[in-house]
Amino acid sequence: MRCDEVRELITIFLEGELEKETSEIVRAHIDSCERCKVLMEYSLKVMRQIRSIEPLPVPERTIEKILNTTTKKGKKFSFFPLLQPQWIFAFSMFVLSFFFFTYPKKVLFFDPVEFKAHRAYSQVLKVVTKIEGVADYFKGSKLKLTSEPKEEVESKRKKKEGERNQRDLKNLKMILF
Repeated sequence: MRCDEVRELITIFLEGELEKETSEIVRAHIDSCERCKVLMEYSLKVMRQIRSIEPLPVPERTIEKILNTTTKKGKKFSFFPLLQPQWIFAFSMFVLSFFFFTYPKKVLFFDPVEFKAHRAYSQVLKVVTKIEGVADYFKGSKLKLTSEPKEEVESKRKKKEGERNQRDLKNLKMILF
């Protein structure tokens, strides 16, 4: 047997918990190896000193607390620990974050009036644009009957679109400022 294996088994050997065959092998190695013999004597000395220490008296109340805690006798669940400030704060943060992440993104709680006005104006503008698009479609069909060149129709459309954009910007400035 090697020294490192014997070092691992010395305390078990000293306590007498090794099997007979293994104990004889360890004893033979310790008798032949001076370093392991010194280690065994030192371990034996430490074990004797530890066993010679008198145990400290344990108060009766401590024993009762340990028994009550481990056996759960006489103790019922209480909500009082959950009413401490850190738990209330944690719960409120959970509720607020749940509300924040599940609430629809289009409607904000603390939305300034200017943004609400802009949002309403842009929605009206979308409706008006759709209506004008339908009107342009019907006008375009009439224009096709008169057989205007596509370039003229396209230039008129771009001109109207530019005028519409300028009008929208002017209206937006009036609303916001």
